[in-house]
Amino acid sequence: DGPVKAGIRSDSFQLAPEGFPVAVRAATVVGSDTTVIFDLDGKPVHALLDTDRLINAGDTLNLDIRGKRIFLFDPVTQAVTAEV
Repeated sequence: DGPVKAGIRSDSFQLAPEGFPVAVRAATVVGSDTTVIFDLDGKPVHALLDTDRLINAGDTLNLDIRGKRIFLFDPVTQAVTAEV
């Protein structure tokens, strides 16, 4: 009980029509994946997307998070306290 930090792996994001909208700051094709950078609460977030879609800076994407891929950490010990 108390404050926690949330962590999401970059490969946990996926394109989803009903997902939350993000404005792409940068996009780079890496093999068959595309790495995109967007801001969330004023901080840059990196997402590694498995897509053939051409994504460019300035695009708006709808993203979602797959399954139990959000990790909650104790801010003092950095131990994982839960997966949600």
